[in-house]
Amino acid sequence: PKRDQMALRMPGHIVFAVDRAEVAPRFGPVLDSLAQSLIAYPDTVVEVVGFADASGSVAHNQLLSEDRAAAVAAYLAGRSVRASRLSVSGRGEREPIASNDTPEGRALNRRVEVILRPLNASADGPPGPWRRDTEVSQATMAPAPLR
Repeated sequence: PKRDQMALRMPGHIVFAVDRAEVAPRFGPVLDSLAQSLIAYPDTVVEVVGFADASGSVAHNQLLSEDRAAAVAAYLAGRSVRASRLSVSGRGEREPIASNDTPEGRALNRRVEVILRPLNASADGPPGPWRRDTEVSQATMAPAPLR
């Protein structure tokens, strides 16, 4: 992430069933909490980015990543986050964070990231103090610092 943004990584095996784009009901409370935070801090823009592992075709994985990002954005919009603050994109299998050679690696690559930026910052953002990288912990389904 850039200096003036916060990125939340949501592992796909927690948020979605395999090869599905519907948000898992057990993840609803985490997204509800995120929506409440976004409502409390309205001076941010929210980019929702989907990713996939390398199983299946490149075209299928691209569409799946886009659909997953759109599902998270729709969930947030359904919880009163202004849709005008939300943008959606999919990166398919292009940006793995782990090896696609193991089931564990593929599970890590199936994810959605929510990137928050102050309204007054560009995507590259000027240097500033507002930077945090967080990941949704599998055990607690709560934000935890990235290493």
